[in-house]
Amino acid sequence: MVGGQERIDTDVADTLVTRLHAAGLDLHRVLALPLTDEMRGHIESAVAEIDSAIQVVRRAAMSVESPGESGSPP
Repeated sequence: MVGGQERIDTDVADTLVTRLHAAGLDLHRVLALPLTDEMRGHIESAVAEIDSAIQVVRRAAMSVESPGESGSPP
């Protein structure tokens, strides 16, 4: 059952990264439009938060795939 849970965790992580990445790309496209400095700042901040969230999900997924150097299960 542990292997099944790891697969589900990895699938969820992959889905989250894909959706967050798509949202970030959409926001990057909006930055090409005429915007006020305030709007641009908000969008750039949102993109940075999305990028940060993607890194968190990737680190979590990598820890599921490789439980660590100790060799003991999580």
